[in-house]
Amino acid sequence: MLPTRTHRDGTKPRRLAVTAAVTLVLVLLVACGDDHAPSDRDGTPHIPTQSDPAFGVRGNVLISDLPASKDASVDRVWVGFDSQMALGVLIGLAEQSPLEIWIGGRVIADPSHPLGFYFDPSTTVVGTNEVGEQLRTSLDSIKADPKAAEESQPGRWMVRAAVEQIVSNPTVAPPLPVPGDPAFGTAGNALISDRLTSVDASLDQLWIGFDEREEWDSFVALNEWLRGMGTLPYVGGHLVASANHPLGFYFDPATTSAAPVVAETLQTALDGLKLDPEAAERDQPGRWMVAATVERLVAAGE
Repeated sequence: MLPTRTHRDGTKPRRLAVTAAVTLVLVLLVACGDDHAPSDRDGTPHIPTQSDPAFGVRGNVLISDLPASKDASVDRVWVGFDSQMALGVLIGLAEQSPLEIWIGGRVIADPSHPLGFYFDPSTTVVGTNEVGEQLRTSLDSIKADPKAAEESQPGRWMVRAAVEQIVSNPTVAPPLPVPGDPAFGTAGNALISDRLTSVDASLDQLWIGFDEREEWDSFVALNEWLRGMGTLPYVGGHLVASANHPLGFYFDPATTSAAPVVAETLQTALDGLKLDPEAAERDQPGRWMVAATVERLVAAGE
């Protein structure tokens, strides 16, 4: 089974399911673990709070040394990620092999944290078995002398670990545009998301305005029809880069439309557009269209 993460819609995370035999070993051994901070009754350390220097602004991942432990305990630690790209890479690797991932960053010795240290969230990365030998270590080795590990690290340490839980951080949906906002649609406005298409571990949401009543009515009907078929509509228009708007851009309401299928040259995703909105505006083939989940519809006057 694959690890699941808490989405911004409030869905609670589920612990990675391992085989019954491994689970039994984990239950038997975890009591021997040596955490330095508060933990759940099964030995799992608490997820860092936002004021904790171990907290990752993009997400936090619970790992264990189950695949690599050399002592009589299964150690667990939360690893925070400030980089959305790094977190997205981890999720991709975890889906392929959740028990065989190299993960780490700059070690900070701190006796108030589980195992006596944490990884600096601004430096955390993931990798495969191609990680250089000079960077490899283990949770067992680091916890044995966190201060020595901090002082001797070659920039960062990487440990082989099992991913047990992924928690991406929630955000509040952007506010509905108001008249006077260039993103506001006079016929209607739709809140869309990449709930079913995101590849970077974050739920992106964006309001798309429609000025043309015919296009708005067509979009509403299309969304209802496709929803019954379990398919997403393509929606978009001419992209305008704007640092004042969520994700750094908006779609010009005078150009927005929707369709069940569009040419591949027009297809893109919110994840791609938000990386470099100015480049997306410059290079667009007239307009961009994204396959999106419709979260909310607000017709004019509502």
